[in-house]
Amino acid sequence: MRISKRCKQALACDNNYIQNPRSAWFPSQCSDKHGSVCRCCCDFDNCNTRTINCETQAGPSCTRPDVPVNGAMSCPGNATVAPGGVCSFTCNAGFNLTGSAVISCNLINQTLAAFDQPPPTCAPMRDTPVCQPRQSAPQNGAVSCTNTNKVGSICTFSCGAGYYLTDGRNVLICGE
Repeated sequence: MRISKRCKQALACDNNYIQNPRSAWFPSQCSDKHGSVCRCCCDFDNCNTRTINCETQAGPSCTRPDVPVNGAMSCPGNATVAPGGVCSFTCNAGFNLTGSAVISCNLINQTLAAFDQPPPTCAPMRDTPVCQPRQSAPQNGAVSCTNTNKVGSICTFSCGAGYYLTDGRNVLICGE
């Protein structure tokens, strides 16, 4: 909303002139030196009329969910998701998705939007399977895996002196 200047009394300038036939503008009327009372006088009609502007109002949206611990999320927007927006979730190797893999932001009414379901979580697998095939040391080399060669383990390969890895990669994540 914007407020513009206008006289509080429609006849303020006329009344001021009748009471004090001098100029109604500074320095004569609105001067502390003359002891006069300063009144709002306008040089055009309705110069203090209230004006109303229409401004863009953001519609309702859903707060973007957090990325689940030990997982990943694909979701539009930065801080909010517009109605109709869809967020999808996955879990890292060795973790199971608990909840729906996809949630949608829905318009509830003109002022409210909400996801159709809560965001899922990623829970560790109870009996984490062993990598298939089991990661083993290459000939003339060695392998070291975290979490005893189970899904989600990070396996680091190395070669003995005078040998090199033919694949070029020295780290694999079991199950990927």
